[in-house]
Amino acid sequence: HRVANHRSDELGELTDAFNSMADTMQRQQEDIRRINAGLEEKVRHRTAELEKLNKRMAAEMAEKEDFLRAVSHDLNAPLRNIAGMASMLVLKYRDTLEKDALQRLERIQSNVNVECELINELLELSRIKSRREKIERVDLGALVTTVAEGFSSDLELRKITLRTRGQFPVMHCEKSRLRQVFQNLGTNVIQVMNG
Repeated sequence: HRVANHRSDELGELTDAFNSMADTMQRQQEDIRRINAGLEEKVRHRTAELEKLNKRMAAEMAEKEDFLRAVSHDLNAPLRNIAGMASMLVLKYRDTLEKDALQRLERIQSNVNVECELINELLELSRIKSRREKIERVDLGALVTTVAEGFSSDLELRKITLRTRGQFPVMHCEKSRLRQVFQNLGTNVIQVMNG
């Protein structure tokens, strides 16, 4: 609001200052409205861009998941056939096979199961956005023993003796990740000892 001014004294000066302040405030309000309108337009534009990018990402993720499911299936199928053949041999020839041969067939089955789990974990990892694997109570001694059994043929063949000292703790961790660590260590030891 402005005040009409017909005076030239101090009250007139105050009225002029008030009117000048009102003009400045009006200009500033118009500037703010113009800036807000520009910001709102930018926000609308950016929101539309983000929605487009989100749709594209969702489509790409769906394609990736379809591809990984197909690869997982293609990798699991021959492994399941191997496990099935090993099971059939154990069932059919249990009484005629030597103990060592039976143990090797059982190790084949066990290793196939581990590989199938790894393939499934890889598939699951591909789906992970921000979540972690399940944290569970893991008996480290039992885990090391299981992993070592998977390497027993290679260890025997290369005359490597695996020994552990002391007791292993029970941990709360991601079991599959820890198993991968020990499998990698076992593979590395066998490669180093072989070289």
